[in-house]
Amino acid sequence: MSHLRSFRVVRYRGLDGLDIPRLAPRVNLITGKNAAGKTSLLEAIWLFYGRFDTPLVWNQNVRRSPIAAIDPVKGLAEGRIELKGTEANGNDPCSFRLEFEDFSNAMGRHELGQQDQPHPGSGSEAASIPAQGKARVWLDGEELDLREGYGRHMTPKGSVLYPIGPVPAGRGSGIIEGGVQNPLALDKAMVDRYSDVVRSGRKQQLLDILSVLDPGLAGMEILTDGAGALVWATTSDGKPPGPLYDLGGGMVRLFRLAVNLNAALGGVLLVDEIENGLHHSVLGEFWRGLNRMARAANVQVFAATHSHECIDAAITAFGEESEELAVHGLYRANPDGPPAATFFSGATLAAARDLNFELR
Repeated sequence: MSHLRSFRVVRYRGLDGLDIPRLAPRVNLITGKNAAGKTSLLEAIWLFYGRFDTPLVWNQNVRRSPIAAIDPVKGLAEGRIELKGTEANGNDPCSFRLEFEDFSNAMGRHELGQQDQPHPGSGSEAASIPAQGKARVWLDGEELDLREGYGRHMTPKGSVLYPIGPVPAGRGSGIIEGGVQNPLALDKAMVDRYSDVVRSGRKQQLLDILSVLDPGLAGMEILTDGAGALVWATTSDGKPPGPLYDLGGGMVRLFRLAVNLNAALGGVLLVDEIENGLHHSVLGEFWRGLNRMARAANVQVFAATHSHECIDAAITAFGEESEELAVHGLYRANPDGPPAATFFSGATLAAARDLNFELR
């Protein structure tokens, strides 16, 4: 198990200096005003947990843009990305640091950067893109050596070398889920993850949590046509099967959450705006179902929210398991000062709710 017990941002997207010394083992809700850094914190946790997979720094969930980037640090931090934390499988602190070395200065080019590679999809051996730089990565204070294994991040403007280090055995997956999704989109990763749900015998659990939004949901399958793959649902009212999105955007949202939670087996799931698409009246059942699935899959959940109803429903749903849930409220005591976070869990969380303390 590699769940996080603490987390600290040294350098990342304006959260420099944020320290969260304690994290709940099952669900951590991130709250705060607009622009407090909730989404940035989720990204930072995802990068830290996935620090053995360097290409994550170019992922669109981190870049917030489909435009390919050469420099993985620019726009995310000044000079370097640096994150620290501790995990449940050890007491020693872990760290992740990433810098970019530009090869535009010939004197600074790395010998591996001289090797040009064909542009993906170009169909021509002559069309090649030289390495424009390298990502330098330190794990727990030790720099990874490109000579021991490296990959290339390809962009239309050039490639970037990055080191490939060993991933610890038995490490769970880290999956991030954005706040807005195209209800018609079902990429190969989601199809594969749903297939894993079926193979692992958890399809009924998936249907149980989705029935929170529509008790008449009887079954679902993934069907393909010329346009791609869609989730089709059958209902108990006898109507012909139809696309899941006909039952509403909240149903698609909940489907993605449940499938991704199963895919994060033994790891972490990060969700932005977790209450999106869910009416406040179903939040209690939603949290009870999510808690059951997270426990069964041994997944630690981090979720951003600005909904009082969502927080209250989670507190009620966890009940006697209140130590499994924590609420972290991001704030700045001084607009120009470092960010900080409140921490409520267990009895203090229930007391804060009962005293109408502002947890958002």
